[in-house]
Amino acid sequence: MTSHDAAPLLVPSAYQLDDFSLAILWAVTNLDDALLDDDAVLATTSDRCTPLPGRLYSAPGPEIAAELSAASRMWLGSDFCARHILSHIGHLTAVPAFWSREQRGEEASTWLLFTHKYRYLQRTAELFATMKTTSMRAFCIPVDTVAASSVPERVLMQLTVTLIESFGIRVFVCTEPEYTAVPGFVLDADRRAIVASWLNTDDIWQVDLTDNRPTLTEFADAVGWARAHSILTPQTSYQRLQQLAEYQRLDWSWLMRRSREFANYGGAGFTQPRSRLLTLAGLDRACQFLADLEHDAG
Repeated sequence: MTSHDAAPLLVPSAYQLDDFSLAILWAVTNLDDALLDDDAVLATTSDRCTPLPGRLYSAPGPEIAAELSAASRMWLGSDFCARHILSHIGHLTAVPAFWSREQRGEEASTWLLFTHKYRYLQRTAELFATMKTTSMRAFCIPVDTVAASSVPERVLMQLTVTLIESFGIRVFVCTEPEYTAVPGFVLDADRRAIVASWLNTDDIWQVDLTDNRPTLTEFADAVGWARAHSILTPQTSYQRLQQLAEYQRLDWSWLMRRSREFANYGGAGFTQPRSRLLTLAGLDRACQFLADLEHDAG
């Protein structure tokens, strides 16, 4: 059966073009095109960048990825850091504190779309699910960064924090600009730290495993500050995410409605990445989590 040529095209209201759907479309397109263009070179480069057993510190310069686009270099650094953390995290003796460097939507969209980052969240959540202490992840998002970000970028940051909270990880957000210089790390109760940074560095990535006391003190102080001065103070995910939306000047009721609509239809009906390195699983999970929170809160 075929439709009449004059029949209207039925498009779900979830896919109407607004700041929510444009955020998703921009993020997928921005990463997908670049990763596809670089696919062969990226695969070869990634194979050469496997973490070496016993080698704890690594900080290669940009020359190893000179042929790659900015988005592909982001993927390469993020993938190496995730593998570095997972290769050492099993040796930690307590539920660690995580510190992330993402501040804006373009950076945060990697959590929503990179396949390896979704698997990384799954794996780390599984490792600490049976422990009594809740895992935490801290971000520093200054006021000026929010003001300079478009609404779609803020939507992407909101969905990223939502995704992380959906895995039972409590998110803390501090706003003091000096903490944006802190590298990404995983801190094990002040005894050792896994350093893993790929954003805002001169190298493709910077990784290490350290028990250096001054370094541990610096990281512990950053975690302590984020806990004590987080703009997300409530005990429930619903309230924390609502506070984040207010801080980012996003309309909470609109955000919940659009998340519910996307959860009902799924992101694949709107846009579908072609790169094997991308997935919509994180986006769909974040939208579903918000929709479920609204139901539970009601």
